[in-house]
Amino acid sequence: MSEAQIPSETHRPNLYRTIREMFASMGPRPLGPRLERIKASQQYSGAKSKFINVVPDSTKLEVTFSGFIKQLLFGERTDFFPAHPLPTVRPDFADFLVSSEHLKFIWLGHSTFLLHLNHKTLLIDPVFNNAGPLPFIGRRFQAPVIEPSALPPIDIILISHDHYDHLDMKTIQFFQDKKSIFLTTLGIGAYLEQWGIASGRITELDWWDRKNVDGITFTCTPVHFSVPKQRDAWWQGKA
Repeated sequence: MSEAQIPSETHRPNLYRTIREMFASMGPRPLGPRLERIKASQQYSGAKSKFINVVPDSTKLEVTFSGFIKQLLFGERTDFFPAHPLPTVRPDFADFLVSSEHLKFIWLGHSTFLLHLNHKTLLIDPVFNNAGPLPFIGRRFQAPVIEPSALPPIDIILISHDHYDHLDMKTIQFFQDKKSIFLTTLGIGAYLEQWGIASGRITELDWWDRKNVDGITFTCTPVHFSVPKQRDAWWQGKA
């Protein structure tokens, strides 16, 4: 092997880190008491070993999984990204955090919203990185308008489900040493714990479960469930 063919020391760690992060981002399967609670849910089918929609799935995918991969790797991608950067405005958090009788919110892109309500700051489905397990899958159109380090202190983080564009490992890991509590659905706690969030900061809810946090009542409401990243995690809306 010539010198040019020998992988450099700088490339090998990068490849190793990418592969390691890919598997870590997939998350673990729920086990023990967490799995038993999932199986006890009225939404869970023991015979099929998965959650079942309240309304049967009548949608039909227009492309097969193999067709999707073929399109992803070899298809035309001219319409995947906007021709020009999307307009953005950097948030004024000092004004945002001023107490008000009205709900305040900031859209930070796709699934990510920041809310200020009852003197509490809430973050919904925070994603500040690519929405996929590999750098070339789920790439952002452009960099987020802020980094997580620029956020104000977050009291409550809501996670709706486990798709990569709603549950981002690197963003979750940013909150390892913070005081934010997490409200999410059955099965998602396994991800959060593996990524460094203490179990005492996590509450997992089934459909129609309620949780009161400092005068704010959160209700886990049904939404449609289709093509999950992992079958033992549930989807939710929040009201």
